[in-house]
Amino acid sequence: MSLIRLENVSLVRQGKTLLSDLNWTVEKGQTWAILGLNGAGKSTLLRLLTAEFFPSEGKAEILGYTFGNGDITGLRQHIGIVSSFITERLPQHMTAEKIVLTGKYKDMLTSLGAGDLIGRKYRGLSQGEKQICLIARSLMEDPDIIILDEATVGLDLFAREKLLRQIDRITSLPHAPLVLYV
Repeated sequence: MSLIRLENVSLVRQGKTLLSDLNWTVEKGQTWAILGLNGAGKSTLLRLLTAEFFPSEGKAEILGYTFGNGDITGLRQHIGIVSSFITERLPQHMTAEKIVLTGKYKDMLTSLGAGDLIGRKYRGLSQGEKQICLIARSLMEDPDIIILDEATVGLDLFAREKLLRQIDRITSLPHAPLVLYV
């Protein structure tokens, strides 16, 4: 079963073509990187994958949900997102485990090798430590897809490597989600 299948998908908003004739199939067990310059359509594609946008043309099927064919409101609960817009919404005074608890449980921090963050205030964490908290939070609902939207931005070389090793742990979990790097 394909987790993502886009066939001749185009997206037009306010008379402007944002995506054109996109064909893409992603199978279980794969890991993908979505690359492009600013304004290339990466965020637009993410908004399509999370059912915030619907295709203007073509066929989109994500995790068995077909756009335009019945109710797709349950799709979002199967997708975990780590993005800067989430960081901006979180209370900075919360401890690391409470940030994760807004997703559900603090055990996820330990399973990602970040148990040393428990008890520390979110505002006092480094950028990389904040990212691992958000990744742990996004995994709490046991998603089928996790989207890492510029997860390594602002990290130095060592923090980036550590975060990528922790993400690699996710892909080796027994029921690992599809990981999409942006």
